[in-house]
Amino acid sequence: MTPAFIGALFVTVVALSIGAPGVPGGSFVCLTSIIVSFGLPVEASAIVLGIDPLTSMFRTTINTIGDIAVTTALSKHENMMDETVYMHTEA
Repeated sequence: MTPAFIGALFVTVVALSIGAPGVPGGSFVCLTSIIVSFGLPVEASAIVLGIDPLTSMFRTTINTIGDIAVTTALSKHENMMDETVYMHTEA
């Protein structure tokens, strides 16, 4: 693997990760297109197919937590957050 190949692979993966559909298995379609575009045998994607459902659960969880954290921080920064909604009160 040459540095040019690794650089091209990095740029392609980043571009496809931004545009990947937010559906289960969407990243696998992107991975397959990357494998084919770099001249690797498409059978190489079968190796990933076995573990993709497990890793997909972790990716979805991390993505959701990140979305919630950024939305909360931004709404608090812009003074648009009603913090009384999140206050714990005993009845």
